[in-house]
Amino acid sequence: MSNSTSSRTTYDMDGVISSLILGVPANTKTIDMTTVQKFILSGDWSMSLDQGKLTNFIANFYTGPVNGAIVISNCRTISISLDDNDTQRHFMDQQIYGIVKKIKYV
Repeated sequence: MSNSTSSRTTYDMDGVISSLILGVPANTKTIDMTTVQKFILSGDWSMSLDQGKLTNFIANFYTGPVNGAIVISNCRTISISLDDNDTQRHFMDQQIYGIVKKIKYV
């Protein structure tokens, strides 16, 4: 936060949540990224503070399993694989994951 924002004690904030969750049992010491179960977590959050006290916090999450490349899985998640050479290794040979928020049938 900038100094002008951090000195104020009453404000509203909102943002986006996005994460890749690995389905790893608690006692696991080594993770094989090619076989570990993966879940996409995405959503929005907002919060309000009044005189420095939290008065409201709301988070809406979408989640779904990751299953494959350039695929829409269960109409909930999307996985996109790009050619590593065509993107000048920009994504370091990793998939891009997302959440399907809306489907409109025509």
